[in-house]
Order: sequence, then C-alpha cells, then structure tokens
Amino acid sequence: LMAAFSEGGASLYPAKDYPTIATQSQIWNANGLSKFSVTDLQKLMSGKQASVNPVIGAYGENMNGSSTVKDLETMMQLVYLNFTAPRYDKPAFESVMKAAEGQLKNMEQNPQYVYSDSLTQILYNHHPKAMVMGMKMLKQVNYDRMVQIYKERFADAADFTFVFSGSFDMPTMRKYVEQYIATLPAKGKKEKVANDGKMYAKGIVSREFAHKSENKQAFLGMVWSGKLPYTLDNKIKISIVGQLMANNLLNRVREDEGAAYSPYSRGSVERTFDDIFTIQTTFGLNPDKRASSEKITIACLEDLAKNIPDTELNKMKEYMLKQHAEDVKDNSFWIKAMQDLVENGVNNVTDYNQAVQKITAKELQDFIAGLLKQGNRCEVVMMPEK
Repeated sequence: LMAAFSEGGASLYPAKDYPTIATQSQIWNANGLSKFSVTDLQKLMSGKQASVNPVIGAYGENMNGSSTVKDLETMMQLVYLNFTAPRYDKPAFESVMKAAEGQLKNMEQNPQYVYSDSLTQILYNHHPKAMVMGMKMLKQVNYDRMVQIYKERFADAADFTFVFSGSFDMPTMRKYVEQYIATLPAKGKKEKVANDGKMYAKGIVSREFAHKSENKQAFLGMVWSGKLPYTLDNKIKISIVGQLMANNLLNRVREDEGAAYSPYSRGSVERTFDDIFTIQTTFGLNPDKRASSEKITIACLEDLAKNIPDTELNKMKEYMLKQHAEDVKDNSFWIKAMQDLVENGVNNVTDYNQAVQKITAKELQDFIAGLLKQGNRCEVVMMPEK
C-alpha cells in the first residue's frame, strides 16, 4: 500500500467550488490517464493488480495506491502519470454524471438520506460547505473548474509525503522511488490548511421535522462537540467514551426501553484547521418512544461522567489491546500510523499499549465531564408524517 498526502484540500477554495471538489474523487478516474481512455487503461492493465486514486479532501489531498508485490512498478508508474499526465475527457465525465443523476434521484427518496442531509446542515450551522451528495450538489459541479483545481493540487509534488507498507526489498523500492517519485515536478511551495469557517454549531441546538416514511420510523441523532487537542491519549479516551456510550445505548434504549432498532455511538478527535472532538449517535426508533429515548440518550453520556465501573473499563481496554495486536499485522494500519506520525506527531505504535493501560475510570470520568462542560450538543429528530 502507498499513501501520498499534503495539506490544503478544499479548505483553500471558496464554498462555490466545494461541490466540484467533493465530486472529484468519485468521478475523476472516468477520464482515464495520459493518452489512455478508461477502456484503453483496462486493457493495458489486464493481468495486473495495481491502482492509484487521487483524492482531494476537505483539508488535504491524497494519492492512495495498492498493488501486488510483482506489480509494484506498475503502481509507481500510475503515481507518476497521475501527477504529470492526467487525462481530461469531458464526454466520459458527462456520461458518468448522467448515470449519477439517476442514482441520486432514487437515493433522495430514501428517508435516511433526507435525515442525513438535514442533520449535516444543522450540525454545521448551515455552512455552505456542509453538503451531502445529492442533485443540488451535482448540478453545481463544473468540469473545467475540476480540471483547474486538480492541476493546482497535484501539479506540484513539493509538499507531498509518500509512505509505503508491504512486502518489498529496499534496493528495488529505492530504484522505483528514484525513478518515479524523485523526478516528479516540485517547485518548493508548501501549503497549510486554511480556516474556512466550517465549524460545528455552538450551544444546545434542537430541531425536529416530519417526513413521509412507509414504515413509520423516526430518526434521532445527537452530536456533542468541542475543542480537544489531537493527542494519542485523547484519541484513545474519546474512542473508549464512544464505545461505552454505545454499550449504554444498547442496554437502555434498545433492551430496557425497546425503543430503538440498532443504536450506535462513536467518539473521535479530528484535526481540521482546529482540533475538534465529536461524540455522536444516530438511530432509527419507534416514534412513540421519542421523548423517553431523547432523555435516555442524554443520560447515557452524562452518567458516564459520574460513574464508570472498573470491570467495564477493563473489558474495554483488554479488547482494545487485543485489537491493536491484530491491527499491527495489516498494511493499512501502518500506512495510517505513518501518516499520523508525519502529520500530527502522534505515535500509534510504540506508545499505544502504555497509553491504554494507564487510563483509570476516574480519569475518564473527569475527561467526559470536561467535554460536557463545553456545552455543545446538537440534536435532530425526524418524525414520520401523520
């Protein structure tokens, strides 16, 4: 596996360009590459297993690749061409867009899509970049602008970092790096993430709306958010909080109350132009149990700030250590770990076990209390139309 990454992404562009940028990763490969159309490329790649995908994200741009051991050079060639010889094929783009239009029209009829779109807009306080892929977004995609932005993001490899994980010998890898990566155009320009103002809504935000639903199902979503430094300790703690919250929801909302179908929760801290945490849960529920489910969901997190049984925390820590021991066997883990180390200075390898083991219930309770004290909770409920 390979990952190449640099800072910037959509944060460097105005909101009017966001639909074009967000769509790029899903349709760009329809262009083909260099002098080869998609069909030509498929024929050329027959019998080979290698791929490279350029992606422009919200706060950075990536080029992700994979190959078998014997097709490593092919992957490196694809990397080189994606940087130096992208192909522009407007008819292929228009064909993909037409197919996407039919899919999105169907998708927009799904109540879950309607709910997800509403939750995203409310959660980000209707920021113009807070969009879920749909017809409105698709109609704003501009191919010529997409081409221009692609060139701006990938024409200069100066601030890209390349990481590789897999079965290869270093002399061979060095040869390919010198041939296909060291020769990429690099003008020396280095960019940083920009503050584009896309932030979670502050304070307590509560919204409810009705939408037609054949099975008369309601949806409830809650997101707690705020500032939290992006460190290994905080990454582990917020992950544990999400898992403890999920257990509470299963026990109290589904089993005891019989209100929800499959409640889940996750906690994470992310680095955008700032360091931000979220604890979020979204689930379908019986509309008659909406009020009680709302109270229980809030209590599920607040109660953890007062009491976390040692036995439950120890089980969670044991599971995480066991999972980590499995994760380190995968190339994908090492790719992410190297990227986190380079970009954020976080060591997910040698520091992980000790960081998990030293966490106490009291420490975690105080951690949750500190997050709740920031006072940001967004709640969105979609009820079935009567």
